[in-house]
Amino acid sequence: MKLRHAATLALFLCGLSTTLFAQTTPQTFTSPDGMFRFNAGALVRCTEQKQPGLWYPGKFCSSYIPTCDYDSRPGKSRTLVCFAYPFARDDYCMYEAATFSVSEITEAATEKECLAHSPDWTHDPPENGEPVMINHAKFQLFHTSDLGTGHGFEGREYRTFHEGKCYELSVRSTGSNLRADDAPTGQPGNDCEPDAPLEQALNSFIFLK
Repeated sequence: MKLRHAATLALFLCGLSTTLFAQTTPQTFTSPDGMFRFNAGALVRCTEQKQPGLWYPGKFCSSYIPTCDYDSRPGKSRTLVCFAYPFARDDYCMYEAATFSVSEITEAATEKECLAHSPDWTHDPPENGEPVMINHAKFQLFHTSDLGTGHGFEGREYRTFHEGKCYELSVRSTGSNLRADDAPTGQPGNDCEPDAPLEQALNSFIFLK
């Protein structure tokens, strides 16, 4: 009888651990065409609304300077997917939005065009960018920034030409200094530090084809 109880308990614990693992496993996003995949972790999926520049949920995905489609021009590039970090907008946190997105630069038909800096970028990065590797794929890294009416923007754009298409991985964040004169003296909480989750998504990106 004791052996039967022990076996039952073991099976229960095994099932419980499997359930907990499934519940705590970070979400993985795979593109509809099966071209790429990355680990989105605790990031929130952004959905584009009918009006250009608006994304849902607006609390995390929209800001004064757009992040999900910052470089987009109709017919020139398109955002394939965008995820945002769901931080709390308290009195200390100056972030407005922090996102990781993947876009296709449709205007770039060749590798040379793809790996060149974009005329859309307000702040000109180095002409040739910086070569980096992400999971065995070669990318060209450009740093971008912008300012406007008390709001600031910083971004890193990773370009690569893969299977005849130009892909751009973007890590972007916007903030506001409108409360700078009345900023609290406390310390920011963990929910106001999006760097690690965004880096997780970037570093887990991989082409499947």
